[in-house]
Amino acid sequence: MSDEFILQWEPSNQSFHPVAEIGQKGIFLELLKEDKAWFFKYSDKDISFIQRRTALRRAREIAKVGIVNPATGARIGVGFECKEEIDPYHDLPGKVTRAEHEYNK
Repeated sequence: MSDEFILQWEPSNQSFHPVAEIGQKGIFLELLKEDKAWFFKYSDKDISFIQRRTALRRAREIAKVGIVNPATGARIGVGFECKEEIDPYHDLPGKVTRAEHEYNK
């Protein structure tokens, strides 16, 4: 059995689900056990900013609490870091890129 674990974002129900490989289009979350990280990437440049931010928010939740592997029933990826392949937000103001609870105190 492969050590690779990849999730794909499903916009209709706003959640990630396991897939066999990274496709041509979509938002993906790949588990990198060696780096203790979840790798967030998207392959389609036509994905909206809001869709990316929503998926990234959920990806960060998964990085904290992990996800149950349907093949084994074990929770994997708990307490890992969430890394982005591309940081599309580097030119945006900090207030836009931080969580509301960080700036709205």
